[in-house]
Amino acid sequence: MAAVAAKLHVLMACALLLLAVGCQASPFWPLQIGFYHDKCPQAEAVVKGVMEKAISQNPGNGAAMIRMLFHDCFVEGCDASVLLDPTPFSPTPEKLSPPNDPSLRGFELIDAIKDAVEAACPGVVSCADIVAFAARDASCILSRGKDVVTPNKLDRQYYKNVLSHTVLFTSDAALMTSAETARMVVDNANIPGWWEDRFEKAMVKMAGIEVKTGYQGQIRKNCRAINYY
Repeated sequence: MAAVAAKLHVLMACALLLLAVGCQASPFWPLQIGFYHDKCPQAEAVVKGVMEKAISQNPGNGAAMIRMLFHDCFVEGCDASVLLDPTPFSPTPEKLSPPNDPSLRGFELIDAIKDAVEAACPGVVSCADIVAFAARDASCILSRGKDVVTPNKLDRQYYKNVLSHTVLFTSDAALMTSAETARMVVDNANIPGWWEDRFEKAMVKMAGIEVKTGYQGQIRKNCRAINYY
């Protein structure tokens, strides 16, 4: 298990560093900002309200949502498939795969958000959008406040730790062994707004990977199961 965890940490660290300097653009861009403005104008406010409460109770809930989006989008695109529970027809869904089980969490929080959104606008907002909204709001909420060292704030402290050799894993320290990655670490650590700007753009691009549009997919009544008609 330790070897698997270490391998996953390497993958996550490398992937996040790549995301910090930009991702390849998604092949589609028929997505639009404010898509639910008319169909469910309160959707984003509902998600934000649930997230603010959840993070106030446990800041780790914010990190869980950001990681949830990452794991969903990098396996067959952003389709909320990581939320699906096992069934007799699919006994080992995505959430039970080694990269996700048992470390991926936040499924109950997604349930709570879905219930709140459904109460406001039944059958309108997709589970993939709920995950994306939750991750976005988590990023915004965790980015608030002063630039201090704290585990409850999303900031560039990680890169400062790499420079000061106070990181936990060998894979973290290895970022300084390559001239290319070392330069990224230095820039992310020292230039105000540098990492934050790239993280924001990367999250937006990542949330657009192979998203189903038009009549593709379905608006699930329960994010843990597909609709059966």
